[in-house]
Amino acid sequence: MIATLSLHHIPTLDAKQAVYSNIFEALSEGGIFLNGDCTLDMREPAHGAMLRYWLDFMGKHGITEAEGRRHLADWAKEDTYQQMFDELRILAQAGFHHPDVYWREGPFAVYGGIKF
Repeated sequence: MIATLSLHHIPTLDAKQAVYSNIFEALSEGGIFLNGDCTLDMREPAHGAMLRYWLDFMGKHGITEAEGRRHLADWAKEDTYQQMFDELRILAQAGFHHPDVYWREGPFAVYGGIKF
């Protein structure tokens, strides 16, 4: 099962863990769940570095830094970017064995787990 750029709309870790639990229950034994989404470390200096990466990424696509900052502020009204260690923790609590990060670049990551 794969989710891409959607689960950051879930506003709390408890609600997201409930979704992860439902996904875990829906998977057959040996099933894999991968989530491609944005995460955002709230601690410095990682937080600033991730924001800088995001703004630079937008800049490469013709979005000025001021526009990028406005986008991020607008998105913050409906998006909740969790910290990676929290994502992995609630995946484990949902039942996934050894959740892991399989790819990461700045705030963008693919992570998930396997149902054993």
